[in-house]
Amino acid sequence: MAEEDGKKIEIYREAIKKEDRVSEEEYEERLTRCKQCELLNAGTCGAVVVGMMFDATGGYKIPWLVMSASLLAATIMRAIATSKRNKCKC
Repeated sequence: MAEEDGKKIEIYREAIKKEDRVSEEEYEERLTRCKQCELLNAGTCGAVVVGMMFDATGGYKIPWLVMSASLLAATIMRAIATSKRNKCKC
């Protein structure tokens, strides 16, 4: 999983125009800060991901659609899990 994520990050980095890139030193410093963050796995990086998607696509349409689809899927799963048919009749 981490190897696949690393490849995705590299593809993203290569797509950034050279004039928009930070130096390699700055990139490594930011990456180190992210790796040390205790909230890294708490889902707090959503804004960063949306920003990356904006940079890659030039707009917020794709991130909005992805988030909407995720919310819809979560809503449907919650409705199924809490429906009367799934209640224990002990």
